[in-house]
This record gives sequence, structure tokens and C-alpha cells, in this order.
Amino acid sequence: MIVAKKKDDKFTTEAIIAEDNKVRAVYAGQPQEVGGTGTDFRPGQLVVAGYASCANMTVSKALIADGIEFEDVIVSVEADNSEEGKTKIYIKIEILADISDEQKATYIERGKNCFVGRMLSNEKEFIDME
Repeated sequence: MIVAKKKDDKFTTEAIIAEDNKVRAVYAGQPQEVGGTGTDFRPGQLVVAGYASCANMTVSKALIADGIEFEDVIVSVEADNSEEGKTKIYIKIEILADISDEQKATYIERGKNCFVGRMLSNEKEFIDME
């Protein structure tokens, strides 16, 4: 479970996860033009960063498991909420490795369907916690 609490200024939020006897925190905020500090990810950027990171790790892990050497995996993700009731998520996955385009396409598809990708594309149900 992640718990978010307000920090020092009016917008900065500290999101904390405590698991495996470790506490980790990430900070979210707003840009200066709306009164924030402009130093932290905005909440939507954290969602997009989570997807990009998940896709990157999924592809990297699969390449390693298959014994394929690679220089890098580069994932770019952008979200567009400009259309009412619809979010478009653009993703580009580049694999810097000496493998065929067909092999790359297979790994790219795995990356797009990582845990966070499935979470974003699945139907959602929001449930109040006790």
C-alpha cells in the first residue's frame, strides 16, 4: 500500500511505501505557474514514468533471461488527456541490440504489456478502503 501525505508547501506530496522492512518515498508536486515548487514530478507524470520504467524493466529482464546481450533499452511514453473521457498513451520502445526486427517486435510487445501497461488498459474499479 502507498500512503500520500502533504509536505511543507501547499502542493508537495510525499508518497511512502513500506515493505520488506524498508521505507521508500517519492515526491509529487505542481509547476510554479500554479503555485507549486516545480521541482517534483506531477502526479500524472509519475503514472507515465511508472509505465515507462515497467516496460523498460520487462524488456531488459526478458532479454537477459534469453541470453541476449544489449547496449540499452530506451522507453519513451507520453499521455494525452485532451479528449474528454479518453486518454491516449503513446509509447516507443527502442532496443539497442544485434537482433532481428522480428525479435525486437516480440520484446517490444512484451514491454507494452508489462504489469503497469495491463493495469492502465484494464477496466478499473475504485473501492473505498476501510
